[in-house]
Amino acid sequence: MIIKNSFTSIDTHTGGEPTRTITGGVPYIPGDSIAEKMLYLKKNMDWIRTSLMFEPRGHSVMSGVILTEPKHPEADVGAIFIETGGYLPMCGHDTIGVATALVETGMVPVTEPETFINLDTPAGLTRVRVRVENGRACEVTFLGVPSFVFEKDLEIEVPAIGRLTLDIAYGG
Repeated sequence: MIIKNSFTSIDTHTGGEPTRTITGGVPYIPGDSIAEKMLYLKKNMDWIRTSLMFEPRGHSVMSGVILTEPKHPEADVGAIFIETGGYLPMCGHDTIGVATALVETGMVPVTEPETFINLDTPAGLTRVRVRVENGRACEVTFLGVPSFVFEKDLEIEVPAIGRLTLDIAYGG
């Protein structure tokens, strides 16, 4: 058997949702920001996402995080969110999963009762607080980038339904 590529990962679950944190094996990803790195990955290295998210190693609702060096000066680690459907600027359950993996493997300095991790994500800096007891992550909370309303009271026509009024917002 010839092995061309090998990755290391940690699988966690957050309320039943999977997070596969890719800790090694990913080649250098160029970019001046995590958002640029995500776009480069999407355009030039999407085989990594499809190899790790789809069968036989993943499944239809697999989700993950590729760890990379941060670009934001306040960040501890860079995080690119991937799933079977593509790439995400931010993912809440993956943030909880990756923070748990970082703490419980000692990949970041761990202090009790709280460890703070700053993730550089395509959406921006995400500040994570992990409550730690006996080296275990017991609770994870985070503050992401601000939510916002993109368009309010937008009217659209939907065939077989009619006119709808809707709002478009970003929540992370």
